[in-house]
Amino acid sequence: MLCNIRLKQHTHDLIQQFMDAVQSIDQITECYNTTGDYDFLIKVYARDMKDYQDFMLNTLGNISCVGSLHSVIVIGEIKDSHVIPVARYEEGNH
Repeated sequence: MLCNIRLKQHTHDLIQQFMDAVQSIDQITECYNTTGDYDFLIKVYARDMKDYQDFMLNTLGNISCVGSLHSVIVIGEIKDSHVIPVARYEEGNH
């Protein structure tokens, strides 16, 4: 699952609280600070929908600075490449 997170407020303490909490949650494998409507995007692994519901209620729900979330269920993976095309972005190769 992908989950967009919006914090209740944008204070240094609440942002740090969320980032610290994410570090201790094994089900969250990736976390990105983002622009736009949401503050963070997390990648979450769950066995099934019941497991994800439990995660939302009992894990994310216990992080007091979380204001709202928007879940996205991945139904299929089209591309998963971790190769960065560095040569394309070297100076002079634009």
